[in-house]
Amino acid sequence: MDKSITSRIKAIRLSMKYSQEEFGDFLKDNNETISNQLVSNIENSRRNLNIDELSALCNKGIDLNWLITGVSKVSDDSLNQLNSISIKYYQGIELVHEFAFSSSLSKIFNFINDEVIYIVKIPTEMMSPTIKINDIVFCTRRKTISNNGIYIRIHPKSNLFFIGRFFKNLNNFYDIAFDNKHFPARNVAEEHLIKDSLNILTLKVFSINNLIDQL
Repeated sequence: MDKSITSRIKAIRLSMKYSQEEFGDFLKDNNETISNQLVSNIENSRRNLNIDELSALCNKGIDLNWLITGVSKVSDDSLNQLNSISIKYYQGIELVHEFAFSSSLSKIFNFINDEVIYIVKIPTEMMSPTIKINDIVFCTRRKTISNNGIYIRIHPKSNLFFIGRFFKNLNNFYDIAFDNKHFPARNVAEEHLIKDSLNILTLKVFSINNLIDQL
């Protein structure tokens, strides 16, 4: 992990006059994914922050933009001028958090043109062993399935979550395959995918896990 992040974590803790264990308890609250040893491990560069831990810090009022980049949060107008990146974090179908980062963070996503990056925690074994339950994937939004790749379809109103490999064939149909062989492949017409596009979030996966380690 970037040592500047570890030093800022320590600065926050010392400003609150907490021990490492006390600060861990403060962050943990009711979130069982947060360990009491979290702060010690981070301050000693033994592990990286994951997205759940960043969410916990955000919930406690810590400015993530400052924590990661060293730059304090700026106004929405300023962010727009800086070509900021917005990050939306989903746990399955539920939008849990939205973060906005200034251009100082954009180099991490320099191969992505979109202004919004979607981070999704996977709730299904459809793509196991490649993508398992609770794995994190990074995605960009698409109006529809436009080319081959791994896509996520989220339909909040119907409480549906779907992830698979989409391959367009010559008959305006898509062949959908799953890495988990317990889920049989299927064939879907392109017009069916477009039919309810306004109510479905369509995301194309561009990275699986560990991208947060670059912070």
